[in-house]
Amino acid sequence: YTHKAIGYNKNPEYYRVQAKQYLQLTRNESIKEAPNTQDIIVYLGKALEMAKKSTEFGKHDIKNWEMLATIYLNSRPVVSEGANDWVIASLQKASELEPSNPFYYWRLADAYLYEENSGGAQKAYREAIRLKPDYIRAYIDYSEYFARNEEFEKAVYVFEPIFENIQDN
Repeated sequence: YTHKAIGYNKNPEYYRVQAKQYLQLTRNESIKEAPNTQDIIVYLGKALEMAKKSTEFGKHDIKNWEMLATIYLNSRPVVSEGANDWVIASLQKASELEPSNPFYYWRLADAYLYEENSGGAQKAYREAIRLKPDYIRAYIDYSEYFARNEEFEKAVYVFEPIFENIQDN
């Protein structure tokens, strides 16, 4: 039905809903015992097309950029090059539209780590924590980043700003 609705009205929300539906089809196919890779690629391509259109018709709606980033994140295993660049671009746009939302910076850190950009990841983690000093997920992931790099003192030091709160619990 959303496909018909889009034909009548270029509402970005309709494109976003259609993108979610294609993303769900992608997921459903991928968890089958014998997934059809071609179907996965087609569904993912259609999800991407719909998400791009939602940003085209709703440039200032944060939900559209978030959906686009989600689809690019999901396409990284399938698309060999460029998907992570689009993840970063989409999340940067989302953070421009809603600069006080730490979630986008936390996700940016993940995207930077995916391409082994440790400087970008650290900066994004710090920004997420600056925006939301009790954002435990950002602290945990930032600490894990240091632990993976065998910088254990830094991994512990990440928690220093909230150490008092942790001790009380």
